[in-house]
Amino acid sequence: MNKYVCLLTFYLFVLSGPGYGNTISVSRAERSCSEAHDTIDRQILYNGRVWRNNFMNIDGNQFLFSNEFLPGSVTIDGKTFNGNNLKLKYNIYDDELLTVTNTGTVLQLNREMVDDFTLKFDDRLYLFRNLQKDSLNTLDGYVQVVYDGATPLFVRYNKEIRLRSSVGENDTFLQTYRIYVLKDGVIHKLANKSSLKRILSDRKEQMKNFFRSNHSHISKSIPESFSPALRFYDSLR
Repeated sequence: MNKYVCLLTFYLFVLSGPGYGNTISVSRAERSCSEAHDTIDRQILYNGRVWRNNFMNIDGNQFLFSNEFLPGSVTIDGKTFNGNNLKLKYNIYDDELLTVTNTGTVLQLNREMVDDFTLKFDDRLYLFRNLQKDSLNTLDGYVQVVYDGATPLFVRYNKEIRLRSSVGENDTFLQTYRIYVLKDGVIHKLANKSSLKRILSDRKEQMKNFFRSNHSHISKSIPESFSPALRFYDSLR
């Protein structure tokens, strides 16, 4: 039953006869519609498989920001889910998004259906988008959207397992990330200010004046530091 069938059923209840006697039927129809919507929403959101932690004996964890479930939102096939009951964790080792159901089951969401999601951590909201690789770009999966303009800036997080180097140590998760910019449909990897200048060289003189008059520090260690230059570049196009 979809929402259109449900609404049609509701109106049939209303129009089925005059008088106060229809109050109970209308109430039941409303309740039936609400329950049907909740069921459909859960089927969309909980489209995935049960997740199990296969790395219990490794120091650290495979998640971004926190080992705890975080508040946020997720958009699946164009439908956005949020609210106090929705909790998410981003497994950057496997590049998978997890949620917990109302029965306590941890699910790995079907990545092919996820459009984007957000995570709230330390009073900051982070947006992630699911990219699809094509003939020009091999970058796919979840990336953080740092700047969402015509020339967007992305960060791709990853965790690797560093094997123990001596007896008595445990294997350890090691977090890394790479920065990318999408220009004219092509993904470019950013390493520093020089690489940014090369990517934006079609507006060389304007960008040179921008960098000369704006002395803000641009560093790979602060991905957001690339954003002002990209925002200015987009204003020229």
